[in-house]
Amino acid sequence: MLNIRKHVADVARSMNLRKVQMSQGKGLPMANQRCHWNAVQAVKNDMAVGVVEVIILDDDSCTVHYVSLLADGSLVDYTLGVMTLNSDYRFVRHVSPNEYDTINNSLMKLKQKLYSETPWHIRQAIKLSNEDWC
Repeated sequence: MLNIRKHVADVARSMNLRKVQMSQGKGLPMANQRCHWNAVQAVKNDMAVGVVEVIILDDDSCTVHYVSLLADGSLVDYTLGVMTLNSDYRFVRHVSPNEYDTINNSLMKLKQKLYSETPWHIRQAIKLSNEDWC
């Protein structure tokens, strides 16, 4: 059986991204699947100064994710909160404020980049499955 998630995670690991630490934010985590919009909303509500694109690495999977940059330089995950405080977050990039209104496109672009670097037979399985693998 193909382990598509592991193949995608292997691509993410091969990017040799810098590990970053999360800080605990104030308030309750939103615990939804809208991290990209949550991070943008935090900036618009003056709870953060920026949005950071990260990948969370697990043993045999990964998750494209967005967190908030605070004025003191710390990073806070307003979506998952303490649930993933000690997870393996990897820095991808600072998201430009010009992307905030179309943040979903940024999310899909990184996912497609990860998918495109998997072996051809995994890419075909991803395409046929029409599922979200990261």
